[in-house]
Order: sequence, then structure tokens, then C-alpha cells
Amino acid sequence: MDNSWLIDYVAAVQVAYFLSEKTIYRSTSNSLDVNDHIREVADHLASLPGGDSRGGTFDIYYKGKRMFVGDGPRISSESIFRIAALQADIGQDIYCMCNEARVANQSSPRD
Repeated sequence: MDNSWLIDYVAAVQVAYFLSEKTIYRSTSNSLDVNDHIREVADHLASLPGGDSRGGTFDIYYKGKRMFVGDGPRISSESIFRIAALQADIGQDIYCMCNEARVANQSSPRD
């Protein structure tokens, strides 16, 4: 799947898995696709002995360059299935660099 368009819309993505306020794993991928990060974290959790990592929270950090209706992380059905298989919740921190970019490109004259 071609995700090259993401570079125009996404500044940063990271996914962390928390269990009872403790960080179990944080993604390290440079990908701008949230599903790559979810896959990385789920694979890591699956490799842990004992399977005691069920019932935590996948916390998605997403920083967009532009935000319009419908923008934001698009979580695939495969990712939703993997999160559900771990009996986990999803938390999202979504930020927009929209004002940062606009302010940097504007000159504000002072009287």
C-alpha cells in the first residue's frame, strides 16, 4: 500500500502500551503510518512470556501538519483486531501543527 501521501499530512506518530500506569513498550519505527506502530507494539507484546500484558492501553500519539474533518490516524481493521485480541483500550493524543505552520508563514505588522 502506498503511504507516500502521509508525509504531507503527518509530522509524527508513536504508539505506547501501558499496563496499570507502567509503560510496557513504546514504538521506535520512523513510519508515519499509525498501523505500522501498532503492529510493532503488538508483535512485541506477543513475544513476551506468560501473556500477562492483556488489558492495557494502546496510547496513540499523532501530530498532524494539517487537520480537516476526517483527518487523524486511520486505524486499520487488522490493527483493531490485534488490539482487541489483547483486550486493550485505545487512547489518542492528537495534535495539530496548523497554527505553528501558519504563524511561521505570517508576518504580523505592528502599529
